[in-house]
Amino acid sequence: SQTLRNKKTVVLRTELPATEGRSLVFTRLNATALTARVDGRLVHRIGDHENATANIWNSMVVIPLDDSISDSRVLELTLSSHQILAMVLQPSIEESAAADRRQANHMLLYSNMVVFFMGASVMIGIILIGLSTIRRPRRTDGNLLGMSGIFIAIYAADFTFRSSTGTIEVYNALKHIIISSGYLGTFTFLAGLDLQANGRFRAARYMAVPSLAAFLMILFAPTVGVMHRWLPW
Repeated sequence: SQTLRNKKTVVLRTELPATEGRSLVFTRLNATALTARVDGRLVHRIGDHENATANIWNSMVVIPLDDSISDSRVLELTLSSHQILAMVLQPSIEESAAADRRQANHMLLYSNMVVFFMGASVMIGIILIGLSTIRRPRRTDGNLLGMSGIFIAIYAADFTFRSSTGTIEVYNALKHIIISSGYLGTFTFLAGLDLQANGRFRAARYMAVPSLAAFLMILFAPTVGVMHRWLPW
């Protein structure tokens, strides 16, 4: 796994074991372009290695292999990235049915469930803001808690499976908005609880400055790679 300052392309080669499995499986893969060849034959391509047109993020890719490919198979994998390049687990060959089940489970846990809770968080946030607005006197704590639900729903988009989000400029802009929303969601949630419990801002006053600093740092990081290097601070 590497955090990059500039665009980088790497070519990896390995020998695939002889097996009856006919699906090539990649998990925990982060890149902006992928090309897979088996015995010199192109079997799959995502994105463009010259221009960042794909966003392969923490994803699982299942590639069906042609039966005509011999058992002595050599995998050549070309990966490109402008920001983060990672392949945490080595690719494997699996039976097609087992690979399809794993991919379905991956989609359920990392995409469908996250999207479901994102929708629930947005609905709860809208309801809280609506109830706080129509009540007299208006409840600022409810507005803050409602806003936190919406911000956290935006932040949760970072955990969903996605293979393409357009150009690198669009990816950078979306990533900045998504990550900064996580900090805003945390601050508004704790500020709402603080106001609800104490009737005024106590702890939130001390949290405001570091939260604002973190938000501005993320928002104005020039690239996603720089942002990831700054995040530990």
